[in-house]
Amino acid sequence: MSGGTIGVAAVAEGAAGASPGSLVVDDLSVSFGSVRAVDGVSFTLAPGECVALVGESGSGKSVTARALLGLTGGAVSAAALRLDDRSLLDLTEREWRRLRGPRIGLVLQDALVSLDPLRPVGREIDDALRLHSRLTAAQRRARVLEVLDEVGMPDPASRRAQRSGELSGGLRQRALIAAALALRPGLVIADEPTTALDAQVQRQVVDRLAALRDEGTAVLAISHDLAAVRRLADRVVVLRNGRVVEQGPVASILGSPAEPYTQALVAALPAGKPRGARLSAAAVGGGGSGSGVGSGSDVGSLADAGSVSDVGSVADVGTRQPLLRASGLGRTFRGRAGDLTAVADVSLEVSAGETLGLVGASGSGKTTTARLLLGLDSPDTGIVELLGEPWNPLPERERRDRRPTLGAIYQDALSSFDPRWTVARLLADALSFGRVTRTGGRASERRGASADDVARLLDEVGLPRSVAERSPATLSGGQRQRVAIARALAPSPRVIVCDEPVSSLDVTVQAQVLDLLDDLQRDRGLAYVFISHDLDVVRHQCDRVAVMSGGRIVEQGATEAVFGSPQHAYTRALLTAAGA
Repeated sequence: MSGGTIGVAAVAEGAAGASPGSLVVDDLSVSFGSVRAVDGVSFTLAPGECVALVGESGSGKSVTARALLGLTGGAVSAAALRLDDRSLLDLTEREWRRLRGPRIGLVLQDALVSLDPLRPVGREIDDALRLHSRLTAAQRRARVLEVLDEVGMPDPASRRAQRSGELSGGLRQRALIAAALALRPGLVIADEPTTALDAQVQRQVVDRLAALRDEGTAVLAISHDLAAVRRLADRVVVLRNGRVVEQGPVASILGSPAEPYTQALVAALPAGKPRGARLSAAAVGGGGSGSGVGSGSDVGSLADAGSVSDVGSVADVGTRQPLLRASGLGRTFRGRAGDLTAVADVSLEVSAGETLGLVGASGSGKTTTARLLLGLDSPDTGIVELLGEPWNPLPERERRDRRPTLGAIYQDALSSFDPRWTVARLLADALSFGRVTRTGGRASERRGASADDVARLLDEVGLPRSVAERSPATLSGGQRQRVAIARALAPSPRVIVCDEPVSSLDVTVQAQVLDLLDDLQRDRGLAYVFISHDLDVVRHQCDRVAVMSGGRIVEQGATEAVFGSPQHAYTRALLTAAGA
């Protein structure tokens, strides 16, 4: 649907919407006290064009975007900051409110957090129309349905009455895009709009943003997903430490970058890198002082990546005894709307030194399978064996002594930590198998977990020992993920279930964490079950892969065989959507 039944003029009536969206950013700086987060950034954006801001976490991408919305909370200065003929400098809050929505739309990364969980998504979209247009209630209802249809929301009439918690990740992201587009703004800012979405939904979101661009909307995309940037952007602006490193057409910047920093970003991509090839040059793991890649984010050395590490092979692991085996797993959830079969007849196994990838669309059953493997939920049918002995279903009291054998690394490390605890206390708790007392003494000294034990763990994951007394909230995303890995390693597990462990990390930190997982696997003989939406990461990281759809494994085998010659139609569709 292009023009729509309501029409641009009707939507824009009484609002500032439907503007062309021409943007000029000249010598933009944003400071927070003595810290300059953005320093002299300049670029332009024309109607019908997409410009992508790329760079590491902390490079100034999101702060630059928020300066265009008056949401930085810092001191903003620029030679020019202009949308069409309107200066964005020194606006009052009332003037900003008239621009946000009608003239500038914003699509955020985390739809579950960004949408009000207590209100239907239709109300979220209607609010923008109610506040910024003169449409009648009937016209607003029609526009809500129209814009939901525009973003590819199935059955808009039913979906508009649902709350965010009732929608999948992909549908929530579409609802966010619909809210941003309701007033037909001339400029849309998309801040990491595809993070943690499966390949098919990512493709749909990118295609919708590309369609907006082709219809004449100016799109400013912020992403660490360089594959999505290649598909969507016309030009790229590379940021580092708040400054522009280089900018130009997407083909030249990502195809043959001139600057070492951009070269390092591109070199860190896993696409096309064989199993065992290093993505970052600096070695981590196996002890040391913590001065490896974890001690900073200097990616200049990444340009040297590419050497192959000995992480085992499919031929080796095929003859080993499986450490973790699932046979005929099934799990059905009962609800008022009917029964939902989340997992059906799932069988898989993983051996020492092997990584098994688990892929599929959102809702395919991957996370439920992971919970069954970890013993966090009980199967209705089937069994899980750990080290050749029954594991699930069993009463927890019969599993407790063996639970340290099985670890987990989650997508959102910060949410999995107790926010009141320091890193030392988190690791001491894991070292003592969860028996750290709540009172008395330093955390690192409780229940046999010495400060030296904590320090050795930090060394092993490439973190400086000074991190021990810090709160996880004060660490970078990459540092937090290393703490999560250290916590998983603390009780000396044999198997670790990794549920989207790198999906929220920028490409250079992702490369470092993936190399770290390989190093630890080689040194400790670990077995990984690796769940990810990123098929390039899975192809690089995994020896074997299992593809899930509708709660079932539809295809399973050696990674290169499955990716190179997929046998099932669903696998072929998944690979096509990812461009793999």
